[in-house]
Amino acid sequence: MKNNFFAKLGNFFLVSAVLFNGFGVGLVSAEYADTISPTFSLLLDNVKEGNSGQTTTYNVGVKYNGPVLVDDYTVEVIFYSVLGDTFAEYGVDYEVPNSVPNLEDHSYFLTFTPATQNDELFVPVNVMGNDTINDFNVLFKYIIFTIKGITIEQPDQLFALSIEDDDVPTIIEPIFIPVTSVVYEGVATGANVTKLVNNNNTDLIYTIELTGDALLEQEFGLSVIDEQNISTPITNSFFNLFVPRNSSSTFSVSTNGIYDNSSFDNVAKQTIWTITNAFDESIYIDYDLSLSNINFTLDIKDEENDLNFLNAVSSVAEGTSLNDSNSSFVYNNGTDNDVSLTFELSGTASSLTDYSVRTNELSSGSTWVVPKNSIKSFPVDILNVTGEKNLVLAITQIDLLNDNGTIKNGNITPILPNAQTHTLTILDTAEPPVNHAPVAIMQPILLGNVNVGSNSTPVSFSTTFSDPDSDVLTYSVELSNPAIATSQITAGELLLTGTSVGITTVTMTATDPDGLSASTTFSLTVVENNNGGGNNTPTVNIPIATQYIDLYTTSTLNINNAILQNLFSDADVNDVVGISLTNNTDATVVTTTPGIEFSSLMLTGLKVGTSVIELTGDDQHGGMVTSTFAVIVSDSTPIEGNNAPTLSTTTVFVDNEISLQETLGANLHLYFEDVDVDDTLTFSATTTDASIVTSGIDAGGQLTLTPHSYGTVQVIVTATDSHGASISDTFSLKVNTPPELTANTLVNKQIDLKVSSSLLIDSNTIRGAFIDQDEEVLTISVSDNSDNTVVTTTLGENDSLILLGLKVGTSTIEITADDGYETTSTTFLVTVVDSTSEEETGNNGGNTGSSSGSSGGGGCSALLSNTAPQAAVINGQEVTVEVNKEITFDASQSTDKENNIRFYFWNFGDGSEEVYYTLPTVKHTYTKISNYTLTSKVRDAYGAESSAEVKVRVVAAKASTNTETSNNTSNTNTESETTIETTTPTTDTITSVDETVSTGTTNTNSNTNTNTNNNNSANNIEEEIDIEEEIIEESIIEEEDTPFEEESVFENIVEESIKETPVGEVEEMPTWIKIIFGSGALAAVAGAGIAVNRVRKGI
Repeated sequence: MKNNFFAKLGNFFLVSAVLFNGFGVGLVSAEYADTISPTFSLLLDNVKEGNSGQTTTYNVGVKYNGPVLVDDYTVEVIFYSVLGDTFAEYGVDYEVPNSVPNLEDHSYFLTFTPATQNDELFVPVNVMGNDTINDFNVLFKYIIFTIKGITIEQPDQLFALSIEDDDVPTIIEPIFIPVTSVVYEGVATGANVTKLVNNNNTDLIYTIELTGDALLEQEFGLSVIDEQNISTPITNSFFNLFVPRNSSSTFSVSTNGIYDNSSFDNVAKQTIWTITNAFDESIYIDYDLSLSNINFTLDIKDEENDLNFLNAVSSVAEGTSLNDSNSSFVYNNGTDNDVSLTFELSGTASSLTDYSVRTNELSSGSTWVVPKNSIKSFPVDILNVTGEKNLVLAITQIDLLNDNGTIKNGNITPILPNAQTHTLTILDTAEPPVNHAPVAIMQPILLGNVNVGSNSTPVSFSTTFSDPDSDVLTYSVELSNPAIATSQITAGELLLTGTSVGITTVTMTATDPDGLSASTTFSLTVVENNNGGGNNTPTVNIPIATQYIDLYTTSTLNINNAILQNLFSDADVNDVVGISLTNNTDATVVTTTPGIEFSSLMLTGLKVGTSVIELTGDDQHGGMVTSTFAVIVSDSTPIEGNNAPTLSTTTVFVDNEISLQETLGANLHLYFEDVDVDDTLTFSATTTDASIVTSGIDAGGQLTLTPHSYGTVQVIVTATDSHGASISDTFSLKVNTPPELTANTLVNKQIDLKVSSSLLIDSNTIRGAFIDQDEEVLTISVSDNSDNTVVTTTLGENDSLILLGLKVGTSTIEITADDGYETTSTTFLVTVVDSTSEEETGNNGGNTGSSSGSSGGGGCSALLSNTAPQAAVINGQEVTVEVNKEITFDASQSTDKENNIRFYFWNFGDGSEEVYYTLPTVKHTYTKISNYTLTSKVRDAYGAESSAEVKVRVVAAKASTNTETSNNTSNTNTESETTIETTTPTTDTITSVDETVSTGTTNTNSNTNTNTNNNNSANNIEEEIDIEEEIIEESIIEEEDTPFEEESVFENIVEESIKETPVGEVEEMPTWIKIIFGSGALAAVAGAGIAVNRVRKGI
């Protein structure tokens, strides 16, 4: 680590020399020898990187320390674009708003005025953050900049501002990706069984331990192959494996050759590979993975193949009982142990219908015992089957048995899975069945108008046709006018595309393998895409109700002109809507007026049945609309000795409502009656809009209504007896539209426990989030609360919602609206916060306080224990200080068992921001007379921390006047001192200390200049250098491979290198040296040499 430290020092000074060589030429010359150069101090030297995507703005204060200004004084702050491991890159790690590009650098200008010369001026610095662990690869990066005089020329002053990477080192746990979990003895010859994947952005060394009863180098060999295909043999059951960042290593196993032995004896052995640790050598951190359960298990099975099915009879006739003599489903046990076989049966054959297992011959419902050194047929009886079937017997587990029937050695998995499955074909020896033609549904196909260039709703062949023999059908389609539309059959669906305005008849046909077929027809209307360029399409005004014709009374029915004229309407008052008949789904049931346009419609019933009539309205400008109605033809003609069916008096059809996910069923035998006991009723059903609901009736008279879209239809059900007499009934069926969400969504809520723990959301807000198009009453409920330990919910009777916060956290609340058929839900987030200030209190004055520690974790190695540090402020339990006077607080007596204190946090209790440093002292000025509580908190490298408190009493100032004369200039200064009384607990060896601290200087004359003697200034510089030497030496002695310590040394040497370059010495150098190398470079190199020599001397 020390080598790394000196490398960073060398890197810094090398770059410093380059910077000064580039920018220091001509900054100092002989003409400024008599000028008193002002100096500047940096009031902020350390900032922190933020979270990912977060930019944090820090105001870096610059203090002017020069002579009293008479005029404005402008300085240029130059931020250098320096590259290197320890340097922050402009535009990547930080940026300065409103800065001015200066070649590759950026400049920011500050102007000190006579009125503001004693104030701080600020340079805003935006620090960009992310969550990448060790993003900087070092714990600090440095922003290097200089302050250059513009109005008054002066030597440049170099500063360094450190950016601390606050990410805690963690890793993504490695994973095994199995290729196989089983290999066999004597079979594997370098089989790749698993991969170990490192998904981290850093190289890691994993420690892996092999356990299990399969022994390495005795029963298997192991090698690791990296991504460069380099194989490394593993000979120790406890080994380390290097896996580069974002890569993997493959584990290869061999069981052949020397590993092929008889030690298995029909049993399986396992080897278990467990990852116990990961080491990141780039930052010297261990990660304990022993509790993460990251492992891979490999089974090594016996190669012996003495348990298998015999290749016996593979087919058997129906009605056969299987036994050992007919050699079907025969299993061979060639071992010296009885075996229990766990089995599964599958295939097209059905239990108890096509076969029956003789369970009395089984040891249990799913196990079957085969004696040692024998063969045995599976106990099953084959029943009569319809068509050829197959029965598959699979062995899923094999257990060796002791003589007493108990399991001997656990279970083993079959070596060759295909050898443990046997398929038996069951032959149907009966006469082949008679083929029946396909059947088209009676339900009419109704499609809306299709625009030219647009597609129709797909029509499914499988729901349009069925086959009594379950034959596979082939489909075809024919259009009466191919110029109107084109057709395409895809995945069993018919898709029609409009090509020109008009009407065409579509015929769909289904054909079985024997050539028998069924067809159905419907009409398709194609209209202009733009509805005639501004023309309004006609609409359905008053639809025609279902019409009934009783052949016993009359075979004709007339729909008069008044009904037809009210069927359609048109918003274009000058349009005359012509009416035409465009479809009659069953012309064998009813015929219509032959004309295309008519003033009345005559319907003539031919036989009992149902047909749907489609009428089309045409405004003669390209606008078309269709409407349909059903015609039910019955015949109540008395037949001698026969009575027509009647409606049931106990079970009647009623209007109903269902959801889109439901179906509605009814046994039609319960809704119709026939007093003639010898009559058999047949049923039919249709709906007025098949796009909303379709109907189907099975051979048992069960009606099924299936919804396809939202809306309401009329369902017509007809019962017909053996003599043709029939009766029909009609009811409406509504497909419910579920509740919908409105634009008034429920917004996220926040509860502040300091203000109130409860929050009310009124019922208008809750109910306003939903709407129901069917105008049904909605039931509101709280259907989910993701964390009821954070917040609880209470729903009032009027649907208002009360939220009660319990603790800080978040929970997702789900509100559901139910219309009785379907539900719709919405969610919102509730965040519970607590803005109450939390005060830490100490137990022993300024020397003790609350602490929290950890034993491993927090980014450190879990192999090392950690003790929390103990905070202590040597100022004592109480101090008194004058208002507006600076006071120094010192926490250097804080202790840590591991000597790992990294940060000192200071909260002064007066409303100012909390600050933190890596050094134990801090200065602060209280500006108001009052009593305050100062809190000092220390934190170690593992994140453990403790705090101590000091009571601060701020009183009015007591001033005394002192007069100093320097450089023949008389200045009147008022300097006051405050005696701080320090009291420590009686347990300490020092009982009291009187410390005199200078609390500041007050100038009694605003026009009096304060001049600094050059000799005194030089002495001060020497004293500061000596102090810096001591800090460097102490830092190096205490430095134990800790990045934080190295950076502290770096900061001190930066300041020392600047202070050890007096102006006069640089000016006395030859001009050619200054021009070639730059005075700033010489100053930096000289400072670097002195600092490094002193560091080495300290070591």
